[in-house]
Amino acid sequence: MANLTLAAYRWARRRQLDLEETFLAMDQALGQEFGDERFVTAQIATLDTRNGKLRWLNAGHPAPLLLRAGRVSTELGAVPSLPLGLGDTDTSVAEVSLEPGDRLLFFTDGVVEAKSPGGERFGQERLIELTRRALADQQTLAETVRRLVNSVETHRVGELHDDATILFVEWHRSPN
Repeated sequence: MANLTLAAYRWARRRQLDLEETFLAMDQALGQEFGDERFVTAQIATLDTRNGKLRWLNAGHPAPLLLRAGRVSTELGAVPSLPLGLGDTDTSVAEVSLEPGDRLLFFTDGVVEAKSPGGERFGQERLIELTRRALADQQTLAETVRRLVNSVETHRVGELHDDATILFVEWHRSPN
């Protein structure tokens, strides 16, 4: 499913489709192959590196976090679409203008839903607090991600029941 999803994404990108058209192409490819029995969650985004305009579409994941001036500024809310492969045609692309130095933390639900031996979820609040601490310690993005992943692995018991992925991005204005 991952291979087909990526292939459909690449097909759409090569044709320079916009985010909604890309979502629909990916959704259609998965639906044709697997019906509505299986699905793929995704966040699809574009960032204009010249002016910081971020556009994204959320298909079944928690909202990414915007970190500005060293702290969590806001959740980047968007009306979520259904996961890919379920035939959702009611997509919603969200937009935000980033400021130089802004950071974005994308993560899958497997991160916040990882359970401890006592059944406690890792949770978004813990993710935010650990990210805040790493930024206060002036850690690099790579080190922050390493610490977050290590914290999830230490917290959980046994195998994860869902993928746990973290992507941390920092934007600086591109030189003209």
